[in-house]
Amino acid sequence: MAAIRAAVGNSGRTITNVTRDAYRNPEQTLTFFGVTPEQTVVEVWPGGGWYTEVLAPLLRDKGTLVAAHFDPESDVGFFKRSRAQFEEKLAEHPERYDQVQLTTLNYDADTPITEPGSADRVLTFRNVHNWLAAGDGKAEVMFDKFYAALKPGGMLGVVEHRAKAGTSLEQMIESGYVTERKCASWPATPVLNCCRLAPPTKTRATPPITPRVSGRCRPRCAWVMSNARIIWPLVKATA
Repeated sequence: MAAIRAAVGNSGRTITNVTRDAYRNPEQTLTFFGVTPEQTVVEVWPGGGWYTEVLAPLLRDKGTLVAAHFDPESDVGFFKRSRAQFEEKLAEHPERYDQVQLTTLNYDADTPITEPGSADRVLTFRNVHNWLAAGDGKAEVMFDKFYAALKPGGMLGVVEHRAKAGTSLEQMIESGYVTERKCASWPATPVLNCCRLAPPTKTRATPPITPRVSGRCRPRCAWVMSNARIIWPLVKATA
């Protein structure tokens, strides 16, 4: 899509972030998730704003970007520092970020990340392993929050580093790589079959394998990038 290509190429991006494009493939990823300039998109735990630098200009005029960041009152020092630095980033460049809606995503099940049923897309990039490390059902809380935020027909896009089948939970937490089976184990995330995307330098894809449908979401397909990332779009059922 031309709008996504223009957002990826915008001059306001940090040069160190741009150099990661060859590995993270933002244009292909956002295109695959069907992100458009008119949508309401929730970016989960945006950290330093790698994807925010792309999503904010893409959605600024016609859509809405909700940045669901760390809790500023968290007991975790890194969370507080990261949130403060992100707020500074937004404040320094109002011409890019003045329309970003900043909210809080924590492990409190009663604190929504945005207005329920308002999001066309909820996107999380390489966060699942952090919720595993937090233990005590924290991942379930997160996925339930994402489900609540989505409109009927809205999509949850999950990107995560892919571990080999059979990797133990302890190894996943230590390495930050998560198996496909584990990613598919939460209540709002039905077990899926997988398709494969050609190498990032190419745009063609192999014919998809029809996924099994269960639970509260209707998946279109699950894609495993050749650079060892899981990229899954899960669509909230309309009925």
